[in-house]
Amino acid sequence: MIGTLANSELAGEFFSNLLAKITQDFGWFYMLSVALFLLFIVLVAVSKWGRIKLGPDHAEPEYSFPTWFAISGSLVIDSLASGGISEAFITEAGKECLERGHRFCL
Repeated sequence: MIGTLANSELAGEFFSNLLAKITQDFGWFYMLSVALFLLFIVLVAVSKWGRIKLGPDHAEPEYSFPTWFAISGSLVIDSLASGGISEAFITEAGKECLERGHRFCL
């Protein structure tokens, strides 16, 4: 931490190169991990574990399934339309980083 504070430009270049190297060499691992995680979630959802009730036994859901599905869908559409969380990370430093040609900038 002291090294990054002492020489932030060198640290930024180092971490940028590290991120590019990890993305290039381990991108397949990330994609495989996401696919396996989604498969696991689907398998849990269709098994007996997917029927576990959250909350007390007598509690009724606040929203019906179609309403919940519509809320979730509108959140996805809103995230896609507004740029998701990426707009929160676009700062002056991020713009300068992109202008220098780096693929991943915060």
